[in-house]
Amino acid sequence: MKIKNNRSKKRNFKPIVIIGALLLLAVLTVAAISFKQHADLAEKKNQESIQQNTDIKNEANQTSGDKTTNEIPEDTTLAASIDDLYQEGDTIHFTGSVNTPNGKGTCTVVFSNENDKPVTRTVDATSKGDNTVCGPVEISNLEFSFVGTWQVTFRYFENDTQVSTEGTIDIK
Repeated sequence: MKIKNNRSKKRNFKPIVIIGALLLLAVLTVAAISFKQHADLAEKKNQESIQQNTDIKNEANQTSGDKTTNEIPEDTTLAASIDDLYQEGDTIHFTGSVNTPNGKGTCTVVFSNENDKPVTRTVDATSKGDNTVCGPVEISNLEFSFVGTWQVTFRYFENDTQVSTEGTIDIK
């Protein structure tokens, strides 16, 4: 009888092993599919970011008559300033201003770091009292793949001239 019981136990054990292996295979398949979908979504967001940066560069070139920033003269009668530049949670905040009341220019803020591609935003300026305000601009920290110190260049373009200023921010 002991032999029959051992054989019976061995026979009962095989279906449990097969079911366990099938469940493990199903879990691994679902995990692989989920990982693939996440990777596809990340790639799509990356492509959208690249397209957005390309659109911003094209817009900046159109605004400045297809000249590079080095070819656009500085307007020495204007002064640009970075009014707000900080990180709060997962968001980077920027606001800049220029000492002109007309508010008819274009503002560009570029975050650059030698270890990563630049993050650029371009917005229309608005008049606020005696100044022109650029922003607020809010950027997710997910667009910055490098944690550390970033150079910030703020430029205001108006009538084929520009004024700029620089600062830094520590992205966490």
